Amino acid sequence: MMSRLILLLLCISFLATPVLAQEVEPTPQPEQGFILSWVKEVIFPAGIRFSVTLSRALSDISSATLIIQPEDRAAVAVELNLDETVIVSEPYTELAYVWPIPQNDPPRLFGEIDISWQVISTRDEVAQVTDTFTFTDTRSAWVQDEAIGDGIRLTLPGRVASGDTELEPESTAEVVADTDTFLGQLRRNLIPVYDLLTENTGTRRNFDVLLYTTPPGCEQNADGESVAIGALSETEVPCNSAIVNAIFGASGYAVVESASGALGDVQAALLKHLTRGFYEPLWAGKNVPTWFLEGLTQLYSPALKTEFAPQLVASARTGSLLTLAELSRIEGATGQRQSYGMVLYIASQIGLDRVFKLASDIANAESFEAAYQVAMGQTVDGLLPAFEGWIFTDGAISAFGFTPYQLPTSTPTATATATASRTPTPTDTPTITPTPTVTGVLSATPFPTLTPTRTPTAAPPTNTPRPAGSLNTPVPTPVPPPLAETMSDTTVITVLALLGLAVLVLLVMLFRRR
Repeated sequence: MMSRLILLLLCISFLATPVLAQEVEPTPQPEQGFILSWVKEVIFPAGIRFSVTLSRALSDISSATLIIQPEDRAAVAVELNLDETVIVSEPYTELAYVWPIPQNDPPRLFGEIDISWQVISTRDEVAQVTDTFTFTDTRSAWVQDEAIGDGIRLTLPGRVASGDTELEPESTAEVVADTDTFLGQLRRNLIPVYDLLTENTGTRRNFDVLLYTTPPGCEQNADGESVAIGALSETEVPCNSAIVNAIFGASGYAVVESASGALGDVQAALLKHLTRGFYEPLWAGKNVPTWFLEGLTQLYSPALKTEFAPQLVASARTGSLLTLAELSRIEGATGQRQSYGMVLYIASQIGLDRVFKLASDIANAESFEAAYQVAMGQTVDGLLPAFEGWIFTDGAISAFGFTPYQLPTSTPTATATATASRTPTPTDTPTITPTPTVTGVLSATPFPTLTPTRTPTAAPPTNTPRPAGSLNTPVPTPVPPPLAETMSDTTVITVLALLGLAVLVLLVMLFRRR
């Protein structure tokens, strides 16, 4: 009797409580029978954990079958070993099975997976349910397939697109607004980069990018093993980088990792991916130095790099500039600054257009060194000494405030300042009015608007008399006279008589009481 009561309470609690890891409580199905609930948990990227809860004890269960049908993939039928998959055996049964993602044929990312549970009791009762869910990295909610111009499709975590803001579920409108702002800024900054890359390489490429701000692969457990860990069940599944690459490759995504979700970091990561995506196919088989590719990438960036100049000057002054060999091995900000500075020096010598031409000519040249010598008229061995002397010039300092998107001229060199000379002429000499040049930004910054205020102007002296009422002469507020002055003599006598009569009546009443 007691066991039946416990079982009844468990059934009621399972039916009344939303199932963990499901967005919506599953709708009862006609053939559901004694299946109380079912859960699916994507443990990305290594596996998917499926569990089912039954209102029968394990001794009353004959078999349990799980059918997994990924979109555009062959169905997988799993006959569960009840002894190996049981979590709870009485008074009810809970079974759990982890399906390892097949490396040779993984499900498509963001594709749907259909599942079907079929459980048979020892009395030949059949209970079955079906369900559908999306295969995704559940550690993030994703904004999918956003177009950045015509050649880029971007999928990124929703928390990045909405500015990493923790919003309540009812703030969906705010999330959408923040996402539109973030993507709008990316479009304004990256579409000109894509167009310039297309023009300079003579090719048009398509990019399907999946952006991560955290490593998308496996993690280490307490024992130092490479695993994927379920966020809900904390189940650990063996994991390796091969399965990560297999999933992304089968899904057609190129994974780009950003240092953070900040706009600048996301933009820098995408810019690096675009530059390599355009040039590396052209350079196939050519040993192009790392410093040239890094410097070229920075040259395409719309971000200003004026802060690089003083840092490079300090390095040159102390003799701590990196050699060409070191630049090929050292990554980070130091190598990035010097790589950009050296490519900027090349542009200052031959012009920006010929730098882009040099990058394209590498494809048909015998080597990078050969293409460089044709463009510069000297071997690459003389680059570092020449750069070390150039970095101290005024032209070098001004060149670091240049981007290819802000000026009408294509050469980042200092231009001579025009000097007005006096020429005898019978007509008036026109005054040269300098035209302001926008430097350091992609769009002009509006000047502060002066709001006019009203200032009273004194009236001019005049002998003409003004009409009555034209002057604002303050009128004194009349002071009310004392009460005694407003009463006539008769009124005063009447009031005094009434007061005397009242006193007399009061005395009579007091005398009678005694």
